[in-house]
Amino acid sequence: MRLGKFINKKFNKKLDILINSGWSGKKNSFKSINSKNWQYDIDTCLTGVFNTIKASLPCLKKNKGNLVNIGSAYSHVASDYRIYDNTKYTNPPGYGSAKAGVVQLTKYCASFFSKYKIRVNCISPGAYPFPKTIKENPKFIKRLAEKCPANRIGYPEDLKGAVALLCSKAGSFITGQNILVDGGWSVW
Repeated sequence: MRLGKFINKKFNKKLDILINSGWSGKKNSFKSINSKNWQYDIDTCLTGVFNTIKASLPCLKKNKGNLVNIGSAYSHVASDYRIYDNTKYTNPPGYGSAKAGVVQLTKYCASFFSKYKIRVNCISPGAYPFPKTIKENPKFIKRLAEKCPANRIGYPEDLKGAVALLCSKAGSFITGQNILVDGGWSVW
């Protein structure tokens, strides 16, 4: 496996922390998605995460590392069709499905990697649109923010606390968990 060789060489066979994410970037509604797009989402968002874990495991074992997968609030709740005005911003059905798989893969790995003293957790962000989307469609961003009890969208810096907790001694007894960092997005 080429990825495994790259990781071994890059990290000198030792890896303390792996933050692992996959995202395809393709937008589709159920009406517009086809089998090829669906498979692309699954391959990128779930199979890519699996392949990275598989390739990184030997290095993580050396240091009893921490693995943090990135899921999504859409692994827990369905996309609300009312907030999307066109396919350009619609969350594709393959994305949430793949991210739900990432949450389950996290639990599986936490169980099976515990013998190596590797902690495996997941962070599921919710409503973190790209800066381009924020700029292009302020009405859409307003609808996203209104859907969230925190009454705003998320920004990358909002993830720092959860990452710090899961990758430090403060989180030494946390494994197999999924932390939603979504401003309450998934409460309803």
